[in-house]
Amino acid sequence: MFRKQMFQVLVVLIGMVLVGGVAFSAAPVSKAITLNPLGFVLGAYNANYEVVTGNQSSIVGSGIFMHYGLGDASFTSIGGGASYRYYTKGGAPNGFYVGPSVSIASATVEVKTIDWWTGDTQTDSANVMVFGVGATAGHQWILDSGLVFNLQAGLTASFGNTSIDEDDINVGGVAPSFGFALGYAW
Repeated sequence: MFRKQMFQVLVVLIGMVLVGGVAFSAAPVSKAITLNPLGFVLGAYNANYEVVTGNQSSIVGSGIFMHYGLGDASFTSIGGGASYRYYTKGGAPNGFYVGPSVSIASATVEVKTIDWWTGDTQTDSANVMVFGVGATAGHQWILDSGLVFNLQAGLTASFGNTSIDEDDINVGGVAPSFGFALGYAW
């Protein structure tokens, strides 16, 4: 039920922005906090704190926590990152932006198995530390009330290493990223 209500609120807020029936902020703001509301539905919780550093620039600190479980398997990850945003028409943190980003995350995968003959339970796990470097483009709207809407897309190259059964395995690759966030600016 909560997920359905969250989705309905999300649709209404996006509709308000797209229709243009709300006033956008002309007052200067210097900080913003945003959260990805879809994370509450998907199990990936993400928060960002943005600080304006100039008329056309800001820095953003991010944190993320994910946990998924399926039967006797689970995946847990915690990470953080930093990015720089260059707002092309000034007025940071409002408008179109581009910029680089860096991130780090630690993840654990656990699988529980049962020996059907003895009834013993065994847990196997693998840990990985992943580093990422990327680029992001997006648009952020700030309403007169301070409400923030953010849509972004990017590309991230990640790399890391893990050990399974004493074998070192390199992990990583290049992947697209998409983001949506709601928050408050002041």
